[in-house]
Amino acid sequence: MDVTQVALGTILLVAAGLITVGQSVAGSTPALHAIALLGVCLTLAAGIVGEIRNEQRE
Repeated sequence: MDVTQVALGTILLVAAGLITVGQSVAGSTPALHAIALLGVCLTLAAGIVGEIRNEQRE
């Protein structure tokens, strides 16, 4: 497995965990939506960085 794939998987797990914890603690709040959006953005950023690194290797 590539380091980027491991990082991406970790980010996905952390984001899912934050969303789950946020829902149980706060219910559905703007902060929860912000955390979810941040998780999605981090995941997309990690994917883009991974693609760039793959292109540079070739």
